[in-house]
Amino acid sequence: MSLLQVILILFAFIVSVSIVFGLIQLANYLINEMFHLTGGIKTLSAIIAVVLSLYPVKFTFGTVIFKVMNATREKNTSFEGRI
Repeated sequence: MSLLQVILILFAFIVSVSIVFGLIQLANYLINEMFHLTGGIKTLSAIIAVVLSLYPVKFTFGTVIFKVMNATREKNTSFEGRI
C-alpha cells in the first residue's frame, strides 16, 4: 500500500468516527432534551440510536477500504503479470 492510500484510510476513519460521534450526540440531545424519555424506553432508544448511527459509517468506511484494497490487488496483479 502506498502512503497516499494509508493517509486516505486514516482520513476516512477519522471522518467516520466524527460522524458517529455527532450522530450519537444528536440522538442523546433528542432523547434527553426534546422527548424527555426515561427508564427502559430511554435505554432502548439509546441502543437503537447507536446501532443506527453506525450503519451509514460502516458502509462509507467499508467502501473506502474496498476501493483501496481493489486498487492494491490490481496493482499487484499487473505487477505479477510482468514477471
